[in-house]
Amino acid sequence: MASIELQRNWELIERFLLNAKASLLEHPDANSQNVNILVCEFDDYLGHNEFELALNAIAEAGRLVSPRGRFWHSLLQAAREMALHDKALEFQYLFVEAASNSLSQQVKRT
Repeated sequence: MASIELQRNWELIERFLLNAKASLLEHPDANSQNVNILVCEFDDYLGHNEFELALNAIAEAGRLVSPRGRFWHSLLQAAREMALHDKALEFQYLFVEAASNSLSQQVKRT
């Protein structure tokens, strides 16, 4: 049986991953067949506590639709909790890029 600390870590990672999924599914292009396949893979991996595989699947889905920064921030937090430093750096870059794009769009509207 997993220690209480490890169990809490898993719950936190799962929460970050589920937040990313929820954010992704808000995107208008998230209903494509390719995204749906990756989301199903994500659900399967998450159901078996295969967190890194779940992270990879949902990140690939995100690359297909260019979601908002909140999606990448959730993945950044999950990667940090899993000590996946290279992935965390990648997600940090994608978060900043998405946030910058969003800000640019807002500035253009005004």
